[in-house]
Amino acid sequence: SLLDFATPVDGQDEYDSTAPVAVKRRKAASRPAKILPKPSWLKAQPATSDNYRALRSTVRDLGLATVCEEAKCPNIGECWGGGDDSVA
Repeated sequence: SLLDFATPVDGQDEYDSTAPVAVKRRKAASRPAKILPKPSWLKAQPATSDNYRALRSTVRDLGLATVCEEAKCPNIGECWGGGDDSVA
């Protein structure tokens, strides 16, 4: 119940839900002033292979939506790019 979380104000026997309540606000903790850049090994290279472009074109021509594109997956080039045997 509300009384588990609210206590009566001094001089009252019961908690009055219509009485104004003072809210004490606290400032949030300060954040570091400088945002550090991501390490180079974490950054994905843009997809540029011919297999990727062909598959993307096919998906667009058919009017399909893929989870990879909707989620902006950074690894889409690796999945759609295929391997050395030109298979995606």
